[in-house]
Amino acid sequence: MTRPPFPPVADVVEVYPLDVWAADVEKALTVLDEAERLRFTRYRDRWKAHEFAATRAFLRRLLADRAGGNPRDVPLDSICKRCGRHYGPPWLVPPADSVAITVTHSNGWALVALGPPAAPIGIDLEHPEHHRLAARLHRTDALEDRRAHDWVRGEALMKSGATASHPADGPLRVHDLQLPKPMAAGVAALAAPAHLAYRVHPVLGMTDPD
Repeated sequence: MTRPPFPPVADVVEVYPLDVWAADVEKALTVLDEAERLRFTRYRDRWKAHEFAATRAFLRRLLADRAGGNPRDVPLDSICKRCGRHYGPPWLVPPADSVAITVTHSNGWALVALGPPAAPIGIDLEHPEHHRLAARLHRTDALEDRRAHDWVRGEALMKSGATASHPADGPLRVHDLQLPKPMAAGVAALAAPAHLAYRVHPVLGMTDPD
């Protein structure tokens, strides 16, 4: 398989929103590799399978656009480094690992963030539909909003891989993201090294290759 050279991301984290509902899953599947297609078939929840295929194809296209190659040739892997199964988060296989990757999705929306190589970055997203339980429990909107923000901040930090036992090389900062329409009602956070800027792009819906 051809491994295109991936230009490193500069000192900025690029955040790309995706409208998963707009994705054509059949076209998305043509971009995925054999392990990803097998993972797709193993989802019991049909919607979760759709979400996985659309988001992974979108990530492949973003990386291929950076390298000027074909999305099918992007050397992505998602093997869990603890158990060896294909269910972990995506990462670029060395020596093409010049871009840090973090991904999140929630109820028809997704965010893909690309950062400098080896940067400990993490992203998380909460769709407003997920806040209905708190409303049924008679919590106030303000309390629920604070709970949602606290949740995504914690998840973003966890996904960055920085913990008390494995701290980042430098200080991390957690950013509350302002999402573009039609995702503006969502709650999202990005954890990244403090010296890095970030940029949120407009919502995209294309997952098929050129």
